[in-house]
Amino acid sequence: MPPDITNIPQLKYIFEKPRYLSICVFGIAFILLANVATNSISFGMSVLDAAGKTQIEHHDDIVRAIAIAVATGSCIIHGVWRQGGIYINNILAVMKIVILLLIFILGMLASSGYFGPMNGAMKTHTSFSKFMINRIFRLLPVIRTISYDKYLTQFIDAKDAEGIGADAYGYAESFLAILFAWGGFNQANYVMGEIDDPRKRYKWPAFSAVAIVSTLYVLVNVAYFIVVPEEIFTNLATNSNVAHQFFLKTLGHNKSSPWAERAPRMLSAFMAISSLGNVIVMTYTAARVKQEIAKEGILPFRKFFASSVKSFRFSWWHSKKEALPEDIPLGALILHLIMSLILILATWKISAIGTYGLLVDLYSYAIDAIFGAFVGLGLVYMRLFSGRGWAKHSAASGFKIPSFVSTTCAFIYGIANLYPVAAKWVPPQSKTRTPTIPWYMTGLVSWTIMIAGVVWWIVFRKVVPKFGRSHKGRYLLVTRKLWFHAENEYKVLEYEDIDFRWPPREEGMEDTLLEETYNADDTEVMIRRHDDMRDRNDSNIS
Repeated sequence: MPPDITNIPQLKYIFEKPRYLSICVFGIAFILLANVATNSISFGMSVLDAAGKTQIEHHDDIVRAIAIAVATGSCIIHGVWRQGGIYINNILAVMKIVILLLIFILGMLASSGYFGPMNGAMKTHTSFSKFMINRIFRLLPVIRTISYDKYLTQFIDAKDAEGIGADAYGYAESFLAILFAWGGFNQANYVMGEIDDPRKRYKWPAFSAVAIVSTLYVLVNVAYFIVVPEEIFTNLATNSNVAHQFFLKTLGHNKSSPWAERAPRMLSAFMAISSLGNVIVMTYTAARVKQEIAKEGILPFRKFFASSVKSFRFSWWHSKKEALPEDIPLGALILHLIMSLILILATWKISAIGTYGLLVDLYSYAIDAIFGAFVGLGLVYMRLFSGRGWAKHSAASGFKIPSFVSTTCAFIYGIANLYPVAAKWVPPQSKTRTPTIPWYMTGLVSWTIMIAGVVWWIVFRKVVPKFGRSHKGRYLLVTRKLWFHAENEYKVLEYEDIDFRWPPREEGMEDTLLEETYNADDTEVMIRRHDDMRDRNDSNIS
């Protein structure tokens, strides 16, 4: 199994020439945008809301101070105690599932009349049907983006509330918010090499996890429909949002009860837990992707960013299993933290909620939508038009999926991601979610980052080899020594050692990746030198 199943191997294989171009463009975008600045800021806002300090002086400055603290703390935890970071993530994941179940249970209690009569959107059949057709895109991301919606009304006039976002740009915004809210489904792909027996432990748990979360999201939305009136969904000038109204009309239904004030603050505490969970898991997974990017050799200080160190590991009481030290990508964690802090500080002059909205859009647009479109449509091209034998290779992979199914899925995936990429350049007909930020900012910044990746590739490929005593007239040689062990008749990566050198270039020689592969017992050695990604299985010497 490869150490990660992300866009890196897919883009490298689909767009193999010009060499290193795809990895430079993706790598620079991922390093800049795939960090925890977004949810660290969300965590800071939610903490202040839960503490009842929404109107506190210097609110945004305090939010950013909390964001810096939580981003730094997350990196320290994962940089010192890998096992502890996983424990914390699992605890927070269970808490988030419990929160979703609690919301659904409250909705069912409200439906039975426990909290008194309800005038939710579901009771108005005509308006509910209209809502389902016209507004469903606005509701799906409410779980993750609820703090974003909370502050939305301060930008919107009553005359603009109806119909806001009911155009191509508005639907693109909603689609990107949905991508961000559901983006956690692919996080396990980033650390595939760290999963024991991945073909057994990943396949069905991954599908079941997506199914469970999808079901819970639908049930939560049903609970909202039962409790919250239609005008809260359709009128953004009501100075409230769906989730807060839900908690006010359930736990806070008795105006004389202390819960009338505590219910919204409880929701903010739940939101803080959700954001913290994202910070913890994103730190773990994104740092490992950045380590893989460094292993491609395109970064300065590549040896440091590609290296790993041993972390502490504690065995359970009376456990017979040996507590072996585990690898952590310390250099990549430092890079991850630096970029998170840069984004938090660079957006200081923008309001905290404006920063959150901008960073959500940037990550979803650049990482999810742009590269998703490239990968989806690229896979369709490989299957139908490429002469590189992709169909034969796919059939021999062992996965019994009809070709028309995989091709159709790839096409839908590519076109769906292509829609917001294009629609974000259509001027909105009404105010956007963040009117203080120009409507074209997301597309402009995202494509500027893509161009920066191309410039990085030009410098890396054309400029660096021509200057400097250590690089001039030389080529990059990346040596990766891989140790595998067998699990259920297939090999799983156990350990990797990597080295970068710039030996003298012979005439006509291209940059080369050299792999030396070992079994865990060191009884078998296989050397692969491949100058072209197509020929990964050629020139094997056993």
